[in-house]
Amino acid sequence: MGTTGVVGRVDELARITSLLQPQPVERGLVITGDHGIGKTALCGAATDQIRATGTHELLQCAPAEAERHLAYSGLSDLLAAVDPAVLDGLPPPQRHAMAVATLTADPTPTAPDERAVAYGFLGVVRALAAVRPVVIAVDDLQWLDAPTALALSYVARRCAAEAVVFLLSGVGIGGVQPHPVVAALGRRAWSELVLGPLGLGSLHRLTRSCFGVDLARPQLLHLHATSGGNPQRALEIMGCTAAAGRPGTPEYGPADVDARSRDSAAFDADIAAGGERAGFAHAQLALLLLSTRADVTVAREHARNAVDLLGDACPIEVLTGLAVLENFAGPTTTARLDQAVALSRTSRVDSIYEHPVFWAGHRLMLEDRFDEARTEFLTALAMAAPGGDEWAQAAMLVHVAELECRAGNWNAAAAHARRCSLLTRDAAHGQPGLARYAEAMVAVRQGDLVRARSLAAEGRQLAEAGGDELYRIQNTGVLAHAAVALGEWAEAARLLREMPDHLIALGWREPTVFPLWPDAIESLMAVGEPDLATRYHGIYAANADAYARPTAQATAARCAGLLQASRGDLPGALDTMSAAARLHQRSPDRYESGRTLLALGAIRRRARMKRAAREALDDALAIFEELGSPVWAERVRAEIARIGGRVATTELTDAEERVAALAARGARNRAIAAELFLTENTVEVHLSRIYRKLAVRSRAELAHRFPAGKR
Repeated sequence: MGTTGVVGRVDELARITSLLQPQPVERGLVITGDHGIGKTALCGAATDQIRATGTHELLQCAPAEAERHLAYSGLSDLLAAVDPAVLDGLPPPQRHAMAVATLTADPTPTAPDERAVAYGFLGVVRALAAVRPVVIAVDDLQWLDAPTALALSYVARRCAAEAVVFLLSGVGIGGVQPHPVVAALGRRAWSELVLGPLGLGSLHRLTRSCFGVDLARPQLLHLHATSGGNPQRALEIMGCTAAAGRPGTPEYGPADVDARSRDSAAFDADIAAGGERAGFAHAQLALLLLSTRADVTVAREHARNAVDLLGDACPIEVLTGLAVLENFAGPTTTARLDQAVALSRTSRVDSIYEHPVFWAGHRLMLEDRFDEARTEFLTALAMAAPGGDEWAQAAMLVHVAELECRAGNWNAAAAHARRCSLLTRDAAHGQPGLARYAEAMVAVRQGDLVRARSLAAEGRQLAEAGGDELYRIQNTGVLAHAAVALGEWAEAARLLREMPDHLIALGWREPTVFPLWPDAIESLMAVGEPDLATRYHGIYAANADAYARPTAQATAARCAGLLQASRGDLPGALDTMSAAARLHQRSPDRYESGRTLLALGAIRRRARMKRAAREALDDALAIFEELGSPVWAERVRAEIARIGGRVATTELTDAEERVAALAARGARNRAIAAELFLTENTVEVHLSRIYRKLAVRSRAELAHRFPAGKR
């Protein structure tokens, strides 16, 4: 069965489809839920599809509250599309009673006999069912007039053997004390389908289809929280803001949604109510506080309360959110996230951005397990594409671009960032702070600093306007990194001086979600604030060790070496920085490895270790040239130029000697890379220099020219 304009009710429509099978397990489906939750839309989609297929005879009515005292008004609607010949085939007393009841005959002094009407209605249904299956659909059953309800109950009790099914919806018509029509079906002959609130993805699609607006993530969360996921309430809120001409404009922020809907006191009321109502309120607040305020501590507590209160009814998205928040706040096992992934294999997740598979990939990325993370990310993206949820795809692509940036695949990162930008640009609003960050993040590593700064500045401004604290912080980090790349330490320090304390206050312990810590520490050192730099380093190093993040541990060691050098402790700095370089062998982030080798070379130069300095700097230069980072490559060349004296063009560095020795023994590039913990591209760069210095053009010549004792 198609969705026919219904958003977010795929599983529910599947339940209705099962009712229409040739031999259905049940005789009736009873759809219940709060006012405005979408019962009428779901029933309308189902009946439209029934008419379109033509496989069933459809008797339908949708009574209103004002009609509940109009006798047989519901029956008139149910019979409106029935061929008059069917009615003509009834026995005369039944035919006459039906005609009077439906006002197709002159009224009699007394009301039509209820028994005759019931018999007549049963005869009509049986006659129709003898030709093809019958669906009796009543929307808002609670408003059905009593005489029609009596006749319908009569039919329900006596059509168990016929091909007749009932599709009923309304408020308070199911449960332990069902409506008389529902009760007439028999205790085990019907099931209840309770419609819950729409998820984020469905609410996003609804607002876009009705208003042509793609709300930013914080705005969508505000709307979801204040409407409780109720589609009618959400559309009313959006209608108020649309009347003011504000949705989709940069000025449209969370405050506008909040001001035109129930205020925060409503959350207090929901939480005070306890049970499932309080659980959903806590779940909404968790998502809202994380996205708008980046407040991990408070969001985590709300998520915990939601999981505790909802129990087995807890949505997978909420369980996933708690797993992610707990890991942001402190090192955790993957048990809770694994549980969410297992549940997602048998249950639908409404918003793909909240899918546990995606967040499993995100965690793997933070753990420097890039290949595994890529697999999970691409799996999640494949699930997102058919849904047409552009916001979710854009939000996911930011992290995929971030993964490829860290992995050194900058062309792939740029492609993902462009796709993210196109998705948000085509939308009426999107989340532009997110998209600008994606492109700026790639541009700053590639050395296009003018563009990176422009994008990040715009992204930060848009994030601030949209109440998006997460991407305000990330765009600020890109601006600071551009300053670091140019050696503008004062500007970097200005941007980052308070940022680590801000993250700590918000409860972020995970050291790599925001990759600004090393830049903050190094820039504060450079501008003469060693005490603050030392304090930040202590926090960063402790978290790097607690989480066992290889890249974070290596960069923390680099910062420690720079701190020692700034205090004049060159021997200690050399030892620490050498250890940092070794730690990078466990990290796949070559960009940060290049920065560490540059710092190591600079300290060796200060210690008058010219050959060792050149070796480290040559390795750094090879990395930056391979990655395509001209700004950092130029900084390395400038540092090489500071090394006094000349080095013979035939003199190999220690790194080059190690590569040459293996190549002279016949090892191929892949084997050399694996042996020395290098990439194949880096091996190729080394070999080109070796060939040039030794004036050889092949491995055979290298084996002949390279001293046997060094192989």
